[in-house]
Amino acid sequence: MSASGDAGVPAANSQTKTQALQIKLSHNDQYGHNGFVIMITEISAVNFRQNLGEMLNQVQYRNDSVVISKDGKPVAALVDARLFERIRRMQGRFDTLCQRIEASFAGTPQDQGMAEIDAAVARERKKASTGLASAKKK
Repeated sequence: MSASGDAGVPAANSQTKTQALQIKLSHNDQYGHNGFVIMITEISAVNFRQNLGEMLNQVQYRNDSVVISKDGKPVAALVDARLFERIRRMQGRFDTLCQRIEASFAGTPQDQGMAEIDAAVARERKKASTGLASAKKK
């Protein structure tokens, strides 16, 4: 057991300057996430290179994610392989959906299509705000 208390995960290097964020998932989604905490570590590219093994262990054993930044801007992320596969599947579904929307608006002038989209967004926002207002009254 390491100093961090996790089997197989080394204690954080005191020279590593990282910022960890906790995200609490409060819903139970289709993947079985039920209110657990995900850790996202932000680290500079230089520190990442110096601590690659530690970062891999964080992702592999604790299912954390690592955001790698250069000059203070995020440029890459290291995520668990299962999460990456889910992201790839979702990207494929999103691309398919975009193609279907694009095909359905193919013969529509851009201004008219944007007006239809804006109207649909306005309707949904009104429904959402109406639902929130009625929920507050209860």
